[in-house]
Amino acid sequence: RPLLTRSSLHSEVDESLGALHTDFVDLYMFHRDDPRIPVSDFVEWINEAVNTGKIKRWGVSNWNFDRFQAAHEYAKSKGLVPPSANSPQFSLA
Repeated sequence: RPLLTRSSLHSEVDESLGALHTDFVDLYMFHRDDPRIPVSDFVEWINEAVNTGKIKRWGVSNWNFDRFQAAHEYAKSKGLVPPSANSPQFSLA
């Protein structure tokens, strides 16, 4: 069973906003990928939060490039907000 669900994603966004004492964030980062969740579902779920105004843009970290690219392409093909940031799994610094 995936760790993240549509409901838990929205709950996590709300908890983050509460902790920050704000109504929205400019960039919301998701730090773990669960490949059991179809990219299309994830992009649809996060865009629901974008549409409420709670998130302006979203990004990911620790996702492999293929998943990031698939999320970006899916969002663009459906007229949704694509990921705006990618913090790669590895750094050479």
